[in-house]
Amino acid sequence: MGLSPRFRSCLFPPRMPFIGHSADRHFSLAFVTIFSYSIPKMGIEKDLSRIKQNPKGVRFKELERVILGVGFKRINIKGSHHVYKKGNKILTVVKPHGGRKHCHWLDVKDVIRILEED
Repeated sequence: MGLSPRFRSCLFPPRMPFIGHSADRHFSLAFVTIFSYSIPKMGIEKDLSRIKQNPKGVRFKELERVILGVGFKRINIKGSHHVYKKGNKILTVVKPHGGRKHCHWLDVKDVIRILEED
């Protein structure tokens, strides 16, 4: 199959010689990355128990990991307000901003209360 050189260069990266080998050997580079992850159930329970012990020192990523791990889906983000939904339950968590590192402890207490109702 003969492709025009212009069309062929769009499909395949240019060939480069191996360093230290004969000049007639060439290779093409192709990178495929697939990201998939799952949140283990045991880790969620451990994080939830740690959050219950100290609700004032919870970072947003930790709280979000627990919320998503128990089956909530993020349905909306408007500014720093993240909204999650599972069935007929709706959670709104404010992501800390302005130099703060931890979520407000009342937001964390509300999340714990809603998660314990399940």
